[in-house]
Amino acid sequence: MGRRVGQSRPAVNPPAFTGAAGGANAGGFSVLPSPLHPDQLGVAIAPYRYWKRGSDMYTLVQQMVDEQIGKVVAAVPKDQLANTVFVFASDHGEYAGAHGLLSGKLGTAYEEAIHIPLIVVDPSGRFTRQVSTPRRQLASSVDLAPMLVTLGNHGSTSWMTGDYRRIYGERLNLVTLLGNPRAAGREHVVFATDEILPAAMNYAHAPTHVLAVRTHEAKLVTYSHWAPGTTRVIPRSVQLEFYDYATAAGRAETRSHPHDPRAKTLANKLFRQYVPQQMEAPLPSSLRSTVAKARASYIAFNALTDAYSYKELGPQQKLGTVLGYGRGPF
Repeated sequence: MGRRVGQSRPAVNPPAFTGAAGGANAGGFSVLPSPLHPDQLGVAIAPYRYWKRGSDMYTLVQQMVDEQIGKVVAAVPKDQLANTVFVFASDHGEYAGAHGLLSGKLGTAYEEAIHIPLIVVDPSGRFTRQVSTPRRQLASSVDLAPMLVTLGNHGSTSWMTGDYRRIYGERLNLVTLLGNPRAAGREHVVFATDEILPAAMNYAHAPTHVLAVRTHEAKLVTYSHWAPGTTRVIPRSVQLEFYDYATAAGRAETRSHPHDPRAKTLANKLFRQYVPQQMEAPLPSSLRSTVAKARASYIAFNALTDAYSYKELGPQQKLGTVLGYGRGPF
């Protein structure tokens, strides 16, 4: 396997998506030629105040959202609170300058993107105990759906039979964790993201299929290419990151040690055990055709974007529309 050494990998963030307000002469901004098309594109370098203002704006937006959540909670009639549970979570995190990355969460598996909040408030006290004790156990977003169903089933998992057990039987019972801060969590969580990036824009030929496994002690991140027309990893394309959480730099995920023997051990577990037994575990027969259609659609869309030339995807063309990011050109 290919391995990354030293500092953590640079993000897959093509210069085509960057820019500096006001251009190179706007007080501390500069623009370097892009490796992709230096005569047409540039890489924007912004001063600290630019990043600080962006961070402040993001904090303001969070405060605004918090206020609206508060209004929703306050609007619930008091006689309904005894039968109401509030659940707050997120689909992903935000880099906001961490690791030198812009807003978003693409092409990486840093904690800022995958460590998301989960807050459950039960005014009736039916499901929660010792609410002042934070739960620090590992859990996964795939555990949320069965938690919601179990809460709606008066805290019972009696609904999990037949096909439901086949689909959700491996999930962590978060309701148990709500009632007991010392209940067991997951031994590990698996993370996957497969970004669509046209080959014409991927000047570094960076592997865009990301698989990671996170334990209490460490995190392994793998980056790979897939065999054309499939979702099968090309073994020789795999690149590794390994973060040792026993060290400060490892916990901050600023220092990767891909040659650590534990990295290979985790990689073997990831590809030989966790992926086939968890991520790709066979679903009930009634769902298999849907899975096949979804996989085929993803492969076809990926092939379509790779067929575009740079000229067709350039700044004056509708790259955002092609990738589904917007309705018009950037």
